[in-house]
Amino acid sequence: MGRKLMSRILSGFMVISMIFIGPAALAAVDGTSTEKKISSDSPERKDYQFSWATELYAVHATDELSNQKSEVEMAFLLKFDMNINSWMSLNLTPQFIAQNGYLQAPDVVDPQGSRMEIRNASFDLKPSSFFNASIGSLDQAHLHSDIFMSRRSFPAVRVVSRWGSEKSTHTYVFLESAMPTSTAVSNNSADMGATPSLNMAGIGLQLGGAREGYNIKTFVNAYQFAGLSQDLATASVLLGNSGVNTAGSNYQFRYQYQGYEAGIGGRFQLVRSMSLGAFATGIQNSAAITGHNTGWDTGGSVTYDLNRTLQLEPKFDYYHIESDATVAIYNDPFLNTNREGYRSQLKFHYNHKVQLSLSYGQRVPILANPSQPPETWYGLGLETENAKF
Repeated sequence: MGRKLMSRILSGFMVISMIFIGPAALAAVDGTSTEKKISSDSPERKDYQFSWATELYAVHATDELSNQKSEVEMAFLLKFDMNINSWMSLNLTPQFIAQNGYLQAPDVVDPQGSRMEIRNASFDLKPSSFFNASIGSLDQAHLHSDIFMSRRSFPAVRVVSRWGSEKSTHTYVFLESAMPTSTAVSNNSADMGATPSLNMAGIGLQLGGAREGYNIKTFVNAYQFAGLSQDLATASVLLGNSGVNTAGSNYQFRYQYQGYEAGIGGRFQLVRSMSLGAFATGIQNSAAITGHNTGWDTGGSVTYDLNRTLQLEPKFDYYHIESDATVAIYNDPFLNTNREGYRSQLKFHYNHKVQLSLSYGQRVPILANPSQPPETWYGLGLETENAKF
């Protein structure tokens, strides 16, 4: 019933959206894409833009069973934005990943070695100031919390209506229908299996912005997974989800995954050189039983300008995510499910272009699970911001 209702809502919204697209497209109204502003009136507007970024991470983890995991990953991202006209744009962001390390643990899921992934590949329509639609392989991270979804790209259709300035006070609603994938653009299911789906709807509000010296953001999303494959279930059981053994080492999910996620966060400029941030997010899977179906993550950070080019940012968060609050393979790999713990991080930002981070964390299982012993990990990261060609 819920799945049919979600499909009908999405279909109706798309029909209404196309009504708005038609006349607005003929008028060639100025607008913005999902991530950046496109203005035909601006003298700085370019028809296309190239940029690049790099990410380098090293992680070492040990657990009470003396298993060790040491991993180094380097990613090179290319971003191409093309303004087809004032209301239509194209965004392509492939990433090339080189991964290597020593892994001695039962919870190895992601493949080692080199590969190419799509961070985002979208065709965006923005015929008016309050409406945009995107279709393609869409980045899921910016609409969701870490406890529900890490940075992944799913084939999807998304429509968003926004009222107010994107950089200041505004509210939005969105609907999306996606095909959840694993580490690549694949549904991870056999030919005879059902095609997985993920339907979502949400509403959000932002108060303030950089000009006001503060911003507060809050959101509530509803989600529903369907048709998740045995391969996804087998991988997710190793990361904390409850499963039913089908044959050998293969599993199916014990519960369906449908429910709600919500969050609130803000950043406040205390003095010119210091700002304070805090957040809290939560999730509930209404299809799982009590004691297995909820999760939350809360934390904060302080940003301090040491001088004009160097910025210091300590961060900390504490989380509690029960075994079936969400699909474990999709959320942040330092969280997963059936885990309680904390993460601490110290970041150095140089000239808003280079970022160095030192990380430390500990986590324990909420329910006893042979594949999830208590764990301690250390991390080192280096990132460069988008640099234009």
